Amino acid sequence: YIDDNKLCRALLQYRNTPSRKDGISPAQKLFGHPIQDTLPAHRKSFAEVWQRSMQEAEDKAAASLERSESFYNTHAHNLPDIHIGTHVALQNPTTKLWDTYGIVTDIGPYRRYHIKTSSGRVFVRNRRFLRRRVPTSIPLGSEHPIAEDTHSSRGLPRRSNRQRQPTKRLIA
Repeated sequence: YIDDNKLCRALLQYRNTPSRKDGISPAQKLFGHPIQDTLPAHRKSFAEVWQRSMQEAEDKAAASLERSESFYNTHAHNLPDIHIGTHVALQNPTTKLWDTYGIVTDIGPYRRYHIKTSSGRVFVRNRRFLRRRVPTSIPLGSEHPIAEDTHSSRGLPRRSNRQRQPTKRLIA
């Protein structure tokens, strides 16, 4: 069973509690002063002199944002921009291999790139998971270099050309 009065008092107290970030409670942000709650307080504690100004809070929030931004950017690398139409390699998120290739079709906000592969699938990746690449083209008259000397074109499994060793059996 939930007591509604206790819940309301708890919410009132929570709304009147200053945040760690800027030292101002949600009630102060909304009304410009703290609201009276169930905790006893002297009436002078609601005076303007004791209230932090909103400008102080905004300055403190801006300084906090600047600190976090500088901390975030300490190990950041400035990567060169990739333009639309550039051939790129994508890093596979599970294997960490650069095994998918495509062309940049769109550039979104926050270094977000849309890459279209040869199969038609569109990937969305951050700039750090893309590398420029020079596309290699295969002349029209030749076979694919991987398909040579393999039976994959006939649907047979690929076998090794290694010389097999005779089986050594234990004779008792």
